[in-house]
Amino acid sequence: MEIDQIIAENLRDLMKESENLNTLKKLSAKSKVGFGTVRRTRNGDGNITVQNLEKIAHAFEKTAVYLLTKQSNNLYKQPEDQQPSARFTLHQNSPDEADLLRGYQAASAEVRQIMLNAARSSLQKKPKAADQ
Repeated sequence: MEIDQIIAENLRDLMKESENLNTLKKLSAKSKVGFGTVRRTRNGDGNITVQNLEKIAHAFEKTAVYLLTKQSNNLYKQPEDQQPSARFTLHQNSPDEADLLRGYQAASAEVRQIMLNAARSSLQKKPKAADQ
């Protein structure tokens, strides 16, 4: 599952559980994040900044990591066309990946944004023939 879909699913669940933040308008006002950004995030469309993700999470008294992490109450939700054997995938991070994750978690918001920009930039570059 893509990270934007995990965020969207967690956000929809939080909104369902909260009387005070159960509409886009209420959440936008409380989090001070634009209505369109909140709507796109809830729908799993587009890219949200770390700062806006943190503001939305804070409105629910959660952290951005909470919204980024598949929650246990969502573990059993799966598309009907998926077979039960495809429900869970185990991925063990390499030591480098684990270091990057710990570094990201410990970094300031500014450094996190730099790390995200670098990662997104590297994903957009196509490998040269000599690199393959």
